[in-house]
Amino acid sequence: MHHITFRILLILLAFNVVAETYFYRTALCKWTKNRALRVLYWVVDAIFIAFWFFMILGRVDERNLLPESFFQNSTLVYLLIYIPKFIYMLFSFPAFFFRMKDRYGRPRSEGRKGWRRLFFALGGVAAIYVFYVIGYGGTLGLQKLRTTHFSIASEEIPPAFDGYRIVHLSDFHLGNMRTMRVMDKLLDSLQTIRPDVILFTGDLVHAHTGETARFETLLQRFAGMAPCYAVLGNHDYGGYARWKTDAEKEVNLQELVDFYDHVGWHLLNNRSATLHRGADSVALIGIENWGHPPYPRRGDLLAASVGISDGAYRILLSHDPTFWLERVAGHRGIDLTLSGHTHAMQMVFSVFGKRISPASAICRAWGGLYEQNGQRLIVNEGIGVALFPYRYGATPEITLITLKREP
Repeated sequence: MHHITFRILLILLAFNVVAETYFYRTALCKWTKNRALRVLYWVVDAIFIAFWFFMILGRVDERNLLPESFFQNSTLVYLLIYIPKFIYMLFSFPAFFFRMKDRYGRPRSEGRKGWRRLFFALGGVAAIYVFYVIGYGGTLGLQKLRTTHFSIASEEIPPAFDGYRIVHLSDFHLGNMRTMRVMDKLLDSLQTIRPDVILFTGDLVHAHTGETARFETLLQRFAGMAPCYAVLGNHDYGGYARWKTDAEKEVNLQELVDFYDHVGWHLLNNRSATLHRGADSVALIGIENWGHPPYPRRGDLLAASVGISDGAYRILLSHDPTFWLERVAGHRGIDLTLSGHTHAMQMVFSVFGKRISPASAICRAWGGLYEQNGQRLIVNEGIGVALFPYRYGATPEITLITLKREP
């Protein structure tokens, strides 16, 4: 882990040096001739980079005494400083193909000067836009809660479940939350929605069970509003923290299982439960995480489905939508699958009314409703964050599903 992190940091350092040198020569040197300011620019930059890199190494070694919120805010500052500069370099670099003098020092046509200005202006505009995207995504984008509505109609839905309201949540990543604000908003929204059941599809924590401590009372209030059922996600197994022994890692997982029980949530680890309404019932199946390596594959649908009658309407909870794509779609037995995991890569753009995300390059089912041969999959884009502390266009999501009996 150490050598991988070190290599990544070396790559980032090279990226920083190139972007900073380009910005310094093409922009800063034109804005000021003050030598002291130029030196100060490099000194401040070097101090920040050194601090941020040592903070990363401290997290890897679990020696970082700084709060998670400090790390998240510092990462946001890092992104705000260096990504726009890289974009500026990328878009303005063609300007160097329009040099104002030839190889003999003779001036070229004035048209070349116009092209140079155009590319540098284009680089500046692109950098400002990226700065806005990161800034908005790292502040308001993390706090704006949205509710997405889906109506699922089927003749297989029992009569008593017509109008049944399901809230689907996913990917809290509690350890990465800088404030309680979005969770408080989520609680207020649930009190307004008044769901019949709350279903959570994994990644409650980001690295270890200790992240749950400050959210215990809040999650208990969730269970007080409606029955809560959950499955584990890839982060819940402790694979993103350093453990002295495998036994220590297993203890952490057991503590998470116990925590679910403590707050009144029902954890379905390759098990099923029955939802009742009136004289009718619906089967709820929960599998452990199943995805492409390096993500764990512990999901066992066969074991989780034991004892369910053949004619039951079945809802499957699977953290990773990959399971639906490869093991459920096209096979009989599951009517509706709920997943999370993708976060829509925490970035979605609206193009002519259509939502487009870079997540589509990794997973065919990255957000929203998918259907194949009457089987449905709904992918929730999550509440929390992983890797980088921002959400642009993929703001924290509540999925409200209403079941409709179709004659």
